[in-house]
Amino acid sequence: MVAANERAGVMLSVIIPVYNVEKYLNACLDSVISQSFTDYEILLVDDGSTDSSAGLCLEAAAGAPDKIFVFRKENGGASSARNFGLRQASGKYVLFLDSDDHLAPNALETAVKAAESAEADLTVFEAHAFDDETGAASGNYTYSISYPVSDGLSMMKEMYRRNEFHFVVWMMLFKREFLLSRDLFFLEGVMYEDVAYVFKAFTLADKAVHIHEKLYFRRFRRGSVMTSAVTARNFVSLVAVCKELDAFYRSHFSADDGFARAYISRQCLNAFNL
Repeated sequence: MVAANERAGVMLSVIIPVYNVEKYLNACLDSVISQSFTDYEILLVDDGSTDSSAGLCLEAAAGAPDKIFVFRKENGGASSARNFGLRQASGKYVLFLDSDDHLAPNALETAVKAAESAEADLTVFEAHAFDDETGAASGNYTYSISYPVSDGLSMMKEMYRRNEFHFVVWMMLFKREFLLSRDLFFLEGVMYEDVAYVFKAFTLADKAVHIHEKLYFRRFRRGSVMTSAVTARNFVSLVAVCKELDAFYRSHFSADDGFARAYISRQCLNAFNL
């Protein structure tokens, strides 16, 4: 394990939580290693894998010891792994990449260039979602227009007004200092953690930029956490997320703010629907 203060600073830290993804990990890593942009580090956070994922991580790091760094921890879920990676990162920017997904060839260069040009705390881009078995498109992670540079809250409100706000963290690039200074870490031990995280990040960002381009490829696979049958954990997780949102709402919005109330109400309704 190489601590952040022992590594040379880079422009971008790509944080990849890893848990039992031996079938997909190499493709994920290849999509980063083959990027046109090279001023990055890859932080592989093995979250207690029980398959060959840990070995694949070490093998990748051995082939690129100055680019790929492996950390192993007890299983704590994606949020725990992301938080661990964020604390270890040395980059000016941070991108959270799921280990069964992959990036477009120009993703890092395009995202960093947009963030640097706008001096943005938060950069949001678009994604292509596909079914793992059939390859068919699955879901919509695009925007109908190119949103102008603005503060994060204004951008989020307009996206929400158009009914096309996507509360997923993997469609975003963050300035690391922004996340640390605002204490933006993921709620651990629950599902749907992105719902609260993205809302808080947009609210707190002084400047946000949108890239009207698909830079991320999202794989939907049967048996994953988010596609498995609904259990009590889904409901409990959404309740915990709603409580997190409510506490943030009370400390950052006026009581009559219709947008914030509508957003939180929507998540509470999802919980009741479960």
